[in-house]
Amino acid sequence: MSKDIKITAEEVREVESIDMELKRIQLEQAKMALELTKRQVQDHKDQEADRERKRQVRIEAIRKNKETDENLRRICKHKTGGRGKAGFYSGDGRWGYCVSPQQLPTQEIYFLCFRCQKEWHMPKKGDVVNGLLSMEDYRKQAAEYAEVAAWDKPYFDGGGQVCASVLFRIPQLELQEAKDAEAFAKLEH
Repeated sequence: MSKDIKITAEEVREVESIDMELKRIQLEQAKMALELTKRQVQDHKDQEADRERKRQVRIEAIRKNKETDENLRRICKHKTGGRGKAGFYSGDGRWGYCVSPQQLPTQEIYFLCFRCQKEWHMPKKGDVVNGLLSMEDYRKQAAEYAEVAAWDKPYFDGGGQVCASVLFRIPQLELQEAKDAEAFAKLEH
């Protein structure tokens, strides 16, 4: 047995009114969600633009610093020393050079100019073997290193040597250097 349910016209209008109100609320919620999403997207774009702007500022600062350092190194009087603070920093040409030998804990020796911080390292044979450095560039850098090593450096007698207690060996590095030397020798012939 089924009962017939009778709905009055007023009840139909009330249901339609409730349905319309729900649809309006859903529409308002959708508009709010859309507005929130738009703001989040804009905030994200603004943050990305800000990050990119900061990145560009850092890149420009690094470029300017590098350019300044290169200019300083180009005009530096590595080969002029001098007595006293003024001679040390400006170089009056009367007393040695302002370059010091330094020894790393791995026992590598390099040279450092105390005015412009230029460093001279013996080029690595592995760089030639691995194609990172041409043989011509290797020889040029090795000759420059040998020249700097021969400079008079009276300011730095015993210069920059690391205390023996902090020197260490890295067997894997030594093995790689031996392999590179062997491969390099083959390239020289």
